[in-house]
Amino acid sequence: MNGQVPTAVDWLKEVPKQIDLNSQTEFSICLPDPPSSLLVTVELRSLVDGSVAECKVTEAEGKYTVSILPTCRGRHELTISAGGTPLEGTPLKILVCCPPQMLGRPVNIINGVSRPAGVALRGNGELVVTETEPAAVCIRDREGKVIKSLEQGSPQLDSPYGVAIDSEGCIYVAELIDCKVHKFSRDGEFLKAVGGECSGKEDVGFPAGIKINRQDHIYICDDTNKKVHVFDKNLDKLFSFGESGEAPGHFQGPSDVAFDADGNIFVADTKKEKIMKFSARGEFSSEFEIKGQSSELELGICVGPSGHLFVSDFWNNQVVVFDASGQFVTLFGRKGAEPGEFDTPAGITVDDDGFVYVCDQLNSRIQVF
Repeated sequence: MNGQVPTAVDWLKEVPKQIDLNSQTEFSICLPDPPSSLLVTVELRSLVDGSVAECKVTEAEGKYTVSILPTCRGRHELTISAGGTPLEGTPLKILVCCPPQMLGRPVNIINGVSRPAGVALRGNGELVVTETEPAAVCIRDREGKVIKSLEQGSPQLDSPYGVAIDSEGCIYVAELIDCKVHKFSRDGEFLKAVGGECSGKEDVGFPAGIKINRQDHIYICDDTNKKVHVFDKNLDKLFSFGESGEAPGHFQGPSDVAFDADGNIFVADTKKEKIMKFSARGEFSSEFEIKGQSSELELGICVGPSGHLFVSDFWNNQVVVFDASGQFVTLFGRKGAEPGEFDTPAGITVDDDGFVYVCDQLNSRIQVF
C-alpha cells in the first residue's frame, strides 16, 4: 500500500444511521489490504453538547470491530481514521435515539407559560408558543424567557391555537375565533392572513392543527369542512384533500397533522379516534385507532427522527407512542402536576435530536422528554 490510507466508501454504507442511547453498538470495518501497523481509531462526537462517546476498536486479520456506548441523545458525527487520517466519506451523521420506553420523565420543564396550546421550534433553540389565557403568541428562549410577544400587534389574536415555522423562520398561527391563519415574519411583523369564512367549503373553516413540511408547504386541519388544506409559504392555495364521513380516509374531526421522513402525511382525527396516513399528495393509505374515553378526544401528533409517532391524548392525560406502521409501542403520563404528569396535554412537537415538547395546558408549562 506504500503507506496510503485505504478508502472505505462502500462499507461506510453498512454503518448504522441510528443507535440507541446507553446501549452497546458494534459494527465491523474491513479495509482493503491494510498494513499490519495501521492504527484505526473511531470518534463519536455529540452535536448537542460536544461530548465524545466511549469507542473501542479491535482488529483481527484486517477486520476491525468497532464498539460504541453513547450516553448523549441526539445528532452525532462519527469519524473513522486510519493512520491518523479520516477515511473518505467521514464524518458520518448518526442519531442516538432514546427508546420511547425511557421517555417517562422530563429532561426539562418550562414553567410560566400561560395555558399553552401549540408549540413550534426554531433551529437556534427558540420556541414559539401559542398561549390561551391571556391570548398571546410568544417567542421564548430555551429557558422559557419571553423574547417577544405578538399579542399587542396587528391583527389582534383572540384565540391562537396551532403554530408552525417555515425554513426562513416565518411564523404561522391558526386563529380559532376568526377562522384565519396569520403569517408573521421571523421578528413578529404581521405579513398576511388567509381564511375568515367559517362555513364555505373552499375556505379555511375552523383551523386548529397546522404543520409545515420540508418543502415549506403549510398543512391546515379544517374541522368545519373536514379537510386538510395545503398552501405554499405565500399562503397561496395548492390543494385540499379529505371529505366528511366514516369510511376509511374520511374525516370527522381532523385536529393535527405531521410528516415522516418520506413525506407521508399523518392526520389525527379527534372524533374518529384514529390516525390516518396519506401520501404527500393526499392519497389515503391506511389508518389505525387511538382508543380514548370520549368521542371528543383531542389529539396532537408529531413524528420523531426515529420514525416513531407521538400522539398527545388530551382526555387521558398521556402521550401515546406508535411505530411507523401504527403498532402501539408505549405510553407515558397521567393526570397530575408532578414532573411527567399532565393536565390536558395539547400541542406536541419534536426536534431534530429527538426531544419531545408537550404543551401541558392546564399546568401552564411545556414539558420536554
